[in-house]
Amino acid sequence: MKRRDFLNALGLSAAATMVPGCRTLNSALSAEGSRPNIVVIYADDMGWGDVGYHGFKDIATPNIDALAEGGVEFGQGYVSSSICMPSRVGVLTGVYQQRLGMDTNCGKGGIPTSQPMIFEMLRKEGYQTASIGKWGVAGEGEEFRPNRRGVDFFYGSLWGSHDYYKSSTDPEDLRKWDSPIMRNTAIEPDIQDSGGYLTEMLTKETVSFIERADDDKPFFVYLAHYAVHAPWQVPQVYMDRVQNLDSHDDERKLFAGMTLAMDDGVGAVVDALKRKGVEEDTLVVFMSDNGTPNIQGRKPPLYKDRGETTMSSPGPFKGFKGDVYEGGTRVPFIAYWPGVLPAGKKYEHPVVNLDVAPTVMSLAGVSRPYEGLDFDGVDLLPYLTGRKSADEKPHDVLYWRRQENYAIRKGDWKLCFNPISGSQSSRTIQLFNIADDPGEWKDLVDVEPERAQQLQDLFDAWDSRLIPSQSGLATLNRNSGYAEGNRINVAEFNARSLLSNGGFEDQDSAKGNASEPLPDLWRLWYFPEGPAVIAGLTDRKKRSGERSLFLKCRKGDPYYGFVQRVPVEEGKTYRLSAYLINGSGEEALTGKSHGSLSLQWRGRRGPEISRVESGSWGVGLSDSEWQRFAVEGKAPPGARYCSCAITLFSSGSKGKGIFYIDDCEFELS
Repeated sequence: MKRRDFLNALGLSAAATMVPGCRTLNSALSAEGSRPNIVVIYADDMGWGDVGYHGFKDIATPNIDALAEGGVEFGQGYVSSSICMPSRVGVLTGVYQQRLGMDTNCGKGGIPTSQPMIFEMLRKEGYQTASIGKWGVAGEGEEFRPNRRGVDFFYGSLWGSHDYYKSSTDPEDLRKWDSPIMRNTAIEPDIQDSGGYLTEMLTKETVSFIERADDDKPFFVYLAHYAVHAPWQVPQVYMDRVQNLDSHDDERKLFAGMTLAMDDGVGAVVDALKRKGVEEDTLVVFMSDNGTPNIQGRKPPLYKDRGETTMSSPGPFKGFKGDVYEGGTRVPFIAYWPGVLPAGKKYEHPVVNLDVAPTVMSLAGVSRPYEGLDFDGVDLLPYLTGRKSADEKPHDVLYWRRQENYAIRKGDWKLCFNPISGSQSSRTIQLFNIADDPGEWKDLVDVEPERAQQLQDLFDAWDSRLIPSQSGLATLNRNSGYAEGNRINVAEFNARSLLSNGGFEDQDSAKGNASEPLPDLWRLWYFPEGPAVIAGLTDRKKRSGERSLFLKCRKGDPYYGFVQRVPVEEGKTYRLSAYLINGSGEEALTGKSHGSLSLQWRGRRGPEISRVESGSWGVGLSDSEWQRFAVEGKAPPGARYCSCAITLFSSGSKGKGIFYIDDCEFELS
C-alpha cells in the first residue's frame, strides 16, 4: 500500500492537512513505502522552564527548539504522573498506570504481561523496535525485561537514575546509580573503562540503530535519557559552550551544560533520519517524564521552594516533581513530522503522555491493544491535522493520583490535594481555574464550593475503582466506599481541626516508623530499632469516638510514641493538648516509665529547629479519670511545620504498663 493511501485510510486526507505552513500529504508522502517510523525521546526531570522555545534565555536547546519550530508544541502538555516509573508506564502503555497497580516508584511487580506495551504492539505490526536508555518500569522477574516485552534491541540500564561516568559489571548492583549497562541481555564493559559520557553513549546507540534499520520495515525507537536527572555531571566542553548564558546562578549553567549535551543528541538523531532519507517519513515526539525536582544543586539548601530553583525550573508554575500541582505534571511536549504536522503550531488544549501510545498505534492501523485494558489516551493526529474542529478537545477530564496526592482537571477547572508536597504541602483540598490562573496562586474552593464538590465526587468515582498498588503501600485517603454512597464533603474536610481528632478512626494510624509523618494521620515511631513496639488502636478505654490510641512500655531504654505533622506559620503561637489515662490493674505504668507532649518545630526539610515539651506523666497517672496535658509555644523563624509528638520513655528493665490517649487538639493559642 502507498503511504499516502495508508494515511488516507486512517482518515488523514490531504484536504484535512491543508493548513498554513504545512504541505499536503500528496506532496509530503508521494513516495511509496511502508508505515511511518516513530522516535519517542523521553527526558528525565526536565521542567517547563528548561527549554528555549518556552521563552527562557538562560538555557540552550537549539535542536529541541527546532522541533517545536518545525512541528507542534503543546502548551498544556501533561504527564500522568509526576514521578519517574509511573510516568513511563503511562507513556509505554497508553493506560493510566494506577489501573495497573503502578502508582509509585518501587522495585516490585511490573507492567502485567497481560497488558501489551507499545513495543509488543508495534512488533506485532511488523515494526523493528528499540529501547535505549532508562528502562525504569520495575519488574524483578525475567518476564518484565525489555527483550521479553517486544524490544528487539535494548541498550541501557534496567533500573532508575544513573551515574554518567561509571557503571558496574556486577549483576547484583542493579539498583545502584552505577548499575550495569546492558546490551540486550549482556552486561557491557564499565563506562569508566571507555571514558564515555552516558548521554553521548545513548545518542550514539540511537543513531547506530537508525542507520542499520532494515529499509523494508518501519522502526520504532524509544530513547529514554537519564538527563537531566542528578547526579550533576557534564564534560567541560559543554560547560564552555554555555558560559555566555545570562544565568542567575552558576548551578543553572551546570544544568544548562547537561541539557545541551542531550540537545546535541536530539540534533544528531534528526540528522540521522535525514541521512537515511526518512525524516519526512518519521514522527518524532519529545517530552519529559515529569516536572522540576525540588531537590537540586550541590550547595545548601538542597530543597528548593517556589522561586528558589538554581538548576531545573518549573517556569511560572507552582509545585515540583512528586506533587500534582502544574510544576510537577506540565512538561515540554512536542510532536514533529515534516509535511504532515503543521510547522510552528501551538496546540493549547490539554494533552497527556497517555496519548503517545494510541497516536503511534493509529499509524500502525491499531485502535486498541490486542488484549488487556483499552487506551486511556487518545489519537492526537485528527486534532493536529485539522480533521477535528478547533473546538473539539482530546480530553474532557484528566486524573492524577500518587499515594496521598491527587488531582482532577475538567475543562479549565482543577481540584487537587497535595498533603505530601514538600514546602508546598496543603492540608486542604484546593480548586484552581487553570485558564485564568495557570500558576495556581488563587484557591477558589470557598468561592466555588459546588464545583469543588462535583469534581471531588467525579474523582472519587474514578479513584475508588483502582486496584491496590503493586508497591504494597496503602493509599490512605482513597474513598473506597464511594460506590456504596460514601462521600467526602470538601467543605467539611477543609474545616476540620488542625490535628486529627481523638477518635482515631483511621485503621492505619498506628503503623510505621515515621521519620516524616504525614498530615492528618498519626504515625508510630520508635528509637532505637528493636522488637516491635506494642501500640495501636483500641476500644478498651475511650473518652470519645469509638477508639483511642494506646502505647505499651517495653523493657530497656527506648523512647517511642505517636507523631503527626501539621503546617504552621512562624511567629504564631500554637497549643497541643491531649487527654490521657493510665492502664488498670496489671496494665498500670510502673517503674520510671514516663511521657510528655512536645512541639517540634521544623523547616521545609532538614533538622529540627527547636522544641518545647509539656510536663511529664508517669506512674501517678490516674487510671479512672482522663487527665488533660498541654504544651504551648511560638513557631520560631523558619518554621514551616510542627511535628506534634506524644512520647513515652521506658526507663530501665522494670518499666512496664500501658497508657491511653484520646481527644488530641492542635490549635492557635
